[in-house]
Amino acid sequence: MRSTREIAAGETISKIPDSALLSLHTACNPTVDQLLDDQTAEFEETAVLIHVVAYERSIGKASKWAPYFNSMPEAEDIPILWNDQELTLLQVCRLLPV
Repeated sequence: MRSTREIAAGETISKIPDSALLSLHTACNPTVDQLLDDQTAEFEETAVLIHVVAYERSIGKASKWAPYFNSMPEAEDIPILWNDQELTLLQVCRLLPV
């Protein structure tokens, strides 16, 4: 997003409907609803949302969130996920001992 004019403090510049946000309320399915409603189980909302995302990703194109997931990288490019050959690139810049 780019502004073509000055924006005042507190000024609303965009409104996003709740239905466009991936949340427990917009992405739940009956199984997840049951987990949230089960008073004997103590599931953190974050843990349930992780399962919702995993489920939605598993159904691929059938998910209404597929375009959103497709816009994201499969994994972050961080050294902890690198193989041995890629890690040797860090040795050249002396971040790791030789």
